[in-house]
Amino acid sequence: MMNRRNIFLMGLIVTFCFVMGISWSYLFANEDIVQEEVDTAGQDEEIISGGSEEVIPDVVAFKSSQYSFLKGVKFSFNMDVAYDDNVFEYSGSDKDEYEAGTNAARFDGVDSIDDIITTLSLDAQIRKRIFESGSSICGLKIRGHIFAYNEDKTYQVYEFFFKQRFGKKNLIKIGYKYLPKYFIRTLYDRDLSRGNRYKKAEFRSDSLYVKYWQRILKNLSWWIRYTYEYKDYNDYFNERDTHSHIVGGYAGFTPWRWVKFSPYYRYFWHNAEGSDEDIGVDADISRRGYDVGLDTVFFPKDKISYLLGYAFRYTEYTTDSTVVDDPYHSGREQKRYRITARVTYKLSKTVSIYTEYEYETRNVDVSGTSASLQGEDVLEYDKNVGKIGFIWTF
Repeated sequence: MMNRRNIFLMGLIVTFCFVMGISWSYLFANEDIVQEEVDTAGQDEEIISGGSEEVIPDVVAFKSSQYSFLKGVKFSFNMDVAYDDNVFEYSGSDKDEYEAGTNAARFDGVDSIDDIITTLSLDAQIRKRIFESGSSICGLKIRGHIFAYNEDKTYQVYEFFFKQRFGKKNLIKIGYKYLPKYFIRTLYDRDLSRGNRYKKAEFRSDSLYVKYWQRILKNLSWWIRYTYEYKDYNDYFNERDTHSHIVGGYAGFTPWRWVKFSPYYRYFWHNAEGSDEDIGVDADISRRGYDVGLDTVFFPKDKISYLLGYAFRYTEYTTDSTVVDDPYHSGREQKRYRITARVTYKLSKTVSIYTEYEYETRNVDVSGTSASLQGEDVLEYDKNVGKIGFIWTF
């Protein structure tokens, strides 16, 4: 269960936003508002990147609200509550083993397979005209994810960024993201000298990125982005320390005012170059692959929108280890499919509420791996996530 500290912090933030919202509405009631594995090596790849938020063009940064507490300053607050029926991405056989309670060490730190996650996000941006070419924006974003039952899964992400416009059609963004700690799940440690072979796998992450955005036509824009990321795993799994390179692109096309198509593509390669100096053979999670997807947003009315999203990820493990030395990674290929549906409703010019459903499944080809894995589902999973939330810009 959530401890008193997390409950207090969440309640404090919600109360603050409620009170400020009432005060803001009162103060400006007469103003005119301007509209404008076993192994889970791939589980954490979107924790830092933020997932589908990357398809939102940065050029709209100051169109939601034309005034704030301070001139040139914009704040936005986002809160949502989600139910995830498989937060550790367990396979069917994993779930059966957990329910049977026959291997407690393997599920250390797991209080529940499903969970309720509260996400709180605060975004602050300051706009100044530093260069003659266009406005400059400095920003800070803090995002916290609080897990109700599995407290070890709770984590935060901090982001600092700078955006510079060049005229009305070009923008460059550079940023840094920091994740202090993320608990994946309990994994098998190959070091024979440590007694209990199952240990909690955790990492911290630092990432740097640069993005270029351009509006080509009134109804067509695109961007390209490069990200470098380093994941530093805890001592039990130092061999998983990873240097990652991610290159992606996106296009936004609005053929009619009531619909927008957003295809995207991302290529990634992750090189695991750590070592833990134990007497066992290191697992090698080095891999490469790509993401491809399409988000379609419908705007039938001014206050309501519908999003339908499809995403596909292909991953190929690139280890040179043999099947005997590394049975979970040698010759392994996997495919992940994700479907998303969201409905958003604008309560006012500055407040929107939304509800979302997401289904995700992963299929793994282990034909080149250990024969003992080929008849099992230990590397595959499916999950359902339901979410409700709101966004307030002030």
